[in-house]
Amino acid sequence: MNNVPSINYDDIPNFISIGDPSPATGVSAPEPVEQAAKHDTTKPQYSLIPLDLLDQHLARKRDRLPVMDFKKIISHCHYLINKEKASEDIKAIEEMMTRVSDSVGLAPACMALQYGVVKYARDNWKQGFGGDYKRLLEATIRHTIAYVQGERYDGEVIPGFPKGNLHLGAIYFSLMVACNEAHIQFMGSPRWKHNC
Repeated sequence: MNNVPSINYDDIPNFISIGDPSPATGVSAPEPVEQAAKHDTTKPQYSLIPLDLLDQHLARKRDRLPVMDFKKIISHCHYLINKEKASEDIKAIEEMMTRVSDSVGLAPACMALQYGVVKYARDNWKQGFGGDYKRLLEATIRHTIAYVQGERYDGEVIPGFPKGNLHLGAIYFSLMVACNEAHIQFMGSPRWKHNC
């Protein structure tokens, strides 16, 4: 039997659930979020997610959320990191992104993007990592392992995020940016040039 902890939707601020979320695991509600300087960090800002990703997520009809297979995410990332880079990696990363968004929704990803807006700048990730998508797959593994071990937030506190960044959101975010970087490496241009 899988010993992966269930997703605690009570632990995600203002999470909009789709399907039947797992019952509360007894974790207390999040602390009140301090006022952010320029925007409301307590609500997901879906405009930060590239529009085609949002469309794909909303287009997939489902009655309930599938359980996320964290071990598969870790093993796929590990495999891609340790093999020769190839253009097929883009499709593999996109498939992992789909699994994650189908399992947990996009609200955690929005929160991770909002965390980045406060810590760096809006769309800072689009400046790129020089096509080094394996670095982002490493981050995916780190956040996934931390989440599986029971840690919900990374603990790096910034204004508006009193517990730090959500690991669930960081998992999706890392995959999204890894996909963008792989696209740069093999196609010569970013996957997402701008938000529409």
